[in-house]
Amino acid sequence: MATRKRLRRLTDPGNQLYHNLTFTPDGRHLVARGSRQGLSVWELSTGSHRTIGADLPLGSTFAVAADGRTLAASDSKSILHLWALPEGKELARWEAGTSVGTAIAFHPDGTLLVTCGGGRMSDVRFWDLAAIRSELEEIGLDW
Repeated sequence: MATRKRLRRLTDPGNQLYHNLTFTPDGRHLVARGSRQGLSVWELSTGSHRTIGADLPLGSTFAVAADGRTLAASDSKSILHLWALPEGKELARWEAGTSVGTAIAFHPDGTLLVTCGGGRMSDVRFWDLAAIRSELEEIGLDW
């Protein structure tokens, strides 16, 4: 019988309980949703920890883009958020018009963000990230 050995332990200064974890596609970072506000991101090579979106309410969902450079979250207050990974710089935040907090995903090519939620669970919305980026460029913001 093989001996089971823990390979590594990551610590969080907030001592949270985590209920959603995902690796970035390159395997360099681990992103987690815990029992406190915000998302936790660990750099696996160093074990360093940072909190992204500290104002993100509990119950938020998140997704990492296929290129591993963008993190998106939807919250119960109908706000969508985008951050750059790993530094945590906020790229965009916008009102979605309805609750979008139950599910979120990036299209594999990174051009669309898909959300689901609100009063009707079958309400799936597609967000054109290129158009959002273009609107930001027009007012002097960009990622």
